[in-house]
Amino acid sequence: MSLFAFFLRSYYLDTVYYEDKKLNLALYQGLDERDCQILKSIQQGIKYFAIAKDLNISLGHLKNRLHFIFQTLQCGDKQGFMSFFDDYDIFYEPVKNH
Repeated sequence: MSLFAFFLRSYYLDTVYYEDKKLNLALYQGLDERDCQILKSIQQGIKYFAIAKDLNISLGHLKNRLHFIFQTLQCGDKQGFMSFFDDYDIFYEPVKNH
């Protein structure tokens, strides 16, 4: 990851509310509960092939979805995701409007 990307990501993290290393995917447009399951599997070190098989989707579909997820979270790729969110509790809980 470039130095510019690192500082950009640091700035972004300062502008988004994260409480006690929790990541609510419902706060990101286009992400859903299945994406939460995918990211938790990645945190556990499960290989892409096994994740795709478990979700009954093709490996290509999983990789395309991961590209979208990583782009949405602005972490670039699996390595960037793991460096920023490895120890985060990832969940999907829609925010209720008052």
